[in-house]
Amino acid sequence: MPHCAVPQAVELGEVAIALQAGRSRPDERCLRCPAVARCPGPGSSRLVPRPLATPISNQFDLEPAAGPDQTVVQVLGEPPLVIAAGDTPVRQVTQALARGQLYRDRSQQALVDDFAAQLQPMRRARTGVWVPRDATPFVPEEARLLALLRELSGVVVDVGAGPLRYVAALNAALDAGRLRYVAVEPDPQCLRAGQAAVPRGQFVRGVGEALPLADGCADALLFLRSWNHLRDLDAAVRQACRVVRPGGVLIAVDNELFGLVRTAEQLARSRAVDTGSTPFEHYRNASLAQAWRAIERAAPGQWRKLQAWPVGPETSNQWQLVAQRR
Repeated sequence: MPHCAVPQAVELGEVAIALQAGRSRPDERCLRCPAVARCPGPGSSRLVPRPLATPISNQFDLEPAAGPDQTVVQVLGEPPLVIAAGDTPVRQVTQALARGQLYRDRSQQALVDDFAAQLQPMRRARTGVWVPRDATPFVPEEARLLALLRELSGVVVDVGAGPLRYVAALNAALDAGRLRYVAVEPDPQCLRAGQAAVPRGQFVRGVGEALPLADGCADALLFLRSWNHLRDLDAAVRQACRVVRPGGVLIAVDNELFGLVRTAEQLARSRAVDTGSTPFEHYRNASLAQAWRAIERAAPGQWRKLQAWPVGPETSNQWQLVAQRR
């Protein structure tokens, strides 16, 4: 058994990140290792648990106006509301509203985890009042992403796989022998659930900043709503360059900052959640443009942008990027 398969503890609130002090080629047997489900990453001699950065929220709330000096947002059927953004910079909130990213929360959950089902998109009318939108922007965007995934073949590595969404498509492709699916995920619970849902896939405990995979082994690398969960973007992009073969693709999808209109009960339920105790929260609200700049900064000249769909007033808050390894 390769040394990198030795089980190692990763404590709550920490993720094992491999230091780059010495060049050490990952063991090529990782993809066939029987211990992949409990492996946190590369060899134990190169792992150092580091405290995670402070997580941030990817949404802000509107609440009843508290004073005349606050910016008021008018929402149809609501009293005057003001922005409650916590530590989120006002500039980012203003940009989110300019892109039309305001939604009414239709769920009864403390944390929103299914935007398409739980959120009603809104738009700003000419009068300045925010009103419900009839459009369902999440539907065509998810359909486009699913079409991209169905075109993939070869070794597909899903970085930060989390709770799997596209189980039927993955199982169909695996059953047809079109691809080999490898999920890299730090959360053991997600790994177990993924293995049960996609039994032909391979599930490796690890992080995007230190992929426990061989050089040039992947035909495609996926960051499906995991881009903003990466703590060290530069390290993750360098790992993507190492793992993806020339001509292979990187598909990144994530969500920008958005606002929610909630009832008092929904606000109280949401604010009772301690995000500081969640070890795999996100650490930025990057836009598509910011994601592409991060790729160019970390790996200049290594990637070519093939397709890009940014966030705008007629879309959801989800952007999509497809790049090809040169």
